[in-house]
Amino acid sequence: MNATPSAMSFFKSLMCRVFGHKYQVSKSYKTEQQEYQCLHCQREFTTDDNGEIQPLTPKLKRINEVMEKFYIIKQERQAA
Repeated sequence: MNATPSAMSFFKSLMCRVFGHKYQVSKSYKTEQQEYQCLHCQREFTTDDNGEIQPLTPKLKRINEVMEKFYIIKQERQAA
């Protein structure tokens, strides 16, 4: 008997609830911010200002991108 995709996603989500997420770095910024993705449930996470892992929202993703741009501009100014 084959499991349906929704049953598999439920099982993987249940595994994360019971055993915790298994994080893998999906994107690393020069500002030492990192974005993670759970290998089981495919949810995305990021580190906040305190270094704690938080669910990645569009707002946090945009903040990470803007901070990266500011960091690059700052490095270019210091090099010149």
